[in-house]
Amino acid sequence: MINRLLYLFLFLFVGSQAVAQYRMQHQPAETPAAPYESDILSARPIRYFIGVGLGALAYQHLGEFTPYPSICQCVFSDQDDLQFHYAGELSIQYPKLGFGVKLLVQYVDFSSRFAYQETRMAVVVEDEPAVEALFEKSSDVELEYLTFTPMFAWYIPRSPVFLIGGPEVGITMNAQYDNIERILSPEGYDYYTGEDPFQYDFLKKSDIPESSGVRLGLHLGIGVDLEITRRFFITPQFGATLPLTPVSSTHEDWNVGTEYGLILFRYRL
Repeated sequence: MINRLLYLFLFLFVGSQAVAQYRMQHQPAETPAAPYESDILSARPIRYFIGVGLGALAYQHLGEFTPYPSICQCVFSDQDDLQFHYAGELSIQYPKLGFGVKLLVQYVDFSSRFAYQETRMAVVVEDEPAVEALFEKSSDVELEYLTFTPMFAWYIPRSPVFLIGGPEVGITMNAQYDNIERILSPEGYDYYTGEDPFQYDFLKKSDIPESSGVRLGLHLGIGVDLEITRRFFITPQFGATLPLTPVSSTHEDWNVGTEYGLILFRYRL
């Protein structure tokens, strides 16, 4: 994760320097402004922005959990997925000082399907001998958050590239899972109970216990402000969140780390 951020930083830095050099070589000569007008423009040390964006979110379920430990002897762990997400941002920039503050708001979906297969001896009713059967154990997890990330942004001198960092606070919007077992083989056998003869629901879709608390993480990232007009900017941004809290206090080993790429369309107020 850290190596990816370093590569992104190098790519954006080199690209921004190339753009800046191109502009310096090709921009037309400007007539010097009157001293009084120049003083007025330079006296505006604060810039305000509002933006919206779309992006891709890669997330990793780390650790392990068991949905119904009293009945199902199963453990689910280590699942990676990718989702699209959207975001909004408010930011204040202090150009003379080279830094800014930002508030990034995102709706993120960490839903995933966990599954694995196992072979075991299964008892057959009607006094027939036990058979070796292949089963699939699965858990469909729905996990959604509304996150608020206040960040400090440091702009590299003479460059539109910036580094960001700050805490991430997520409010749980949806947290549910189930626990299902299916017979895959041999053919001709089914469960003697259950709505589906080849499936048994150890746990129907239910709330994840003790998951209503906030999600905390450390957010780090990098971005570049590309000026389209004096008011309109496009800002590619890349980052990662290191989880500081588990998904649920019932499953203390289970947390979710994220990496994202986001394109923000920003308007200067």
